[in-house]
Amino acid sequence: TWADFRSPAALLLALLLFFQFGNEWSVAGWLAIFLIQGIGVSPASSLLLLALYWLALLVGRVLAQFLLSRVSHGKLLVTSVFAALFGCVVLSFTRNCFGAVSGILFVGGGFAMVYPLVIEKINLRFPYFYPVFFNGIFSFTMIGGLLAPWTAGYFADWWGLGALMLLPLVGTCLVAILLALIALEAKLSGRAA
Repeated sequence: TWADFRSPAALLLALLLFFQFGNEWSVAGWLAIFLIQGIGVSPASSLLLLALYWLALLVGRVLAQFLLSRVSHGKLLVTSVFAALFGCVVLSFTRNCFGAVSGILFVGGGFAMVYPLVIEKINLRFPYFYPVFFNGIFSFTMIGGLLAPWTAGYFADWWGLGALMLLPLVGTCLVAILLALIALEAKLSGRAA
């Protein structure tokens, strides 16, 4: 188990989930305030839009289970990363409710696909089950989900409300880079990505 923790694949997969959880939770933590203060949406509507974000994540994860056996994983990952990037950009620049709904659906749908695909990569790469190994990876990644909203709050304090969507945008770019590094590492080691 200790050798698995030190393998580059385990570190890259843990980092990827660290940033992915951070992306999901920073949007979830600040979306309502961003919509109220940035766009002028009512508090009740902002909570409905936050529920729409969670619904997009849920439906996207269920849809991912259906698509895993039918669509190329590389295409699915690239599509989901670009959808999340596009959604973050739309949310950053929108000034109306239609743009907010569009951005939320793109972000939620894009974020939803990454997690099931990464879990499948972990299962393929480490087919034996060591509870300590998986608990270690998920404990580390939960820290990302806790630190990102906290960091986004500081960014919003320093640079204004528009910075709230900057952190998930940068985090999504880091996820894309880590996906490329995981594919490169798998190719160099001669294993399945």
